[in-house]
Amino acid sequence: MVMALDEGLLTEAVVGKQVEDFLGSDIGQAMLTLAEQEAQEAMDELKSIHPTQQDQIRELQNRIWRAEKFEGWLAGLIRDGQQAVTQLRQQQTEEREDGES
Repeated sequence: MVMALDEGLLTEAVVGKQVEDFLGSDIGQAMLTLAEQEAQEAMDELKSIHPTQQDQIRELQNRIWRAEKFEGWLAGLIRDGQQAVTQLRQQQTEEREDGES
């Protein structure tokens, strides 16, 4: 009996694994370090900027947001991939049980 896997879940699982592998690589670690440095540099600048420089404040806030979002996006892809793997395993178990009855 051939089990039909949900292609959307399968794609999420594969992408999640690819992101995990990326973050385990030297390039992935370098990208995370760069994002963290970008956020820290912008935070340091934000601490000393005059409150009337609203355009610069917004630009620094955006730099922090982007750097933090980058990490969040990757974490979200990993979490979604792990959830997809769990759902795929559950589907396989259910299909196996249905095939036995």
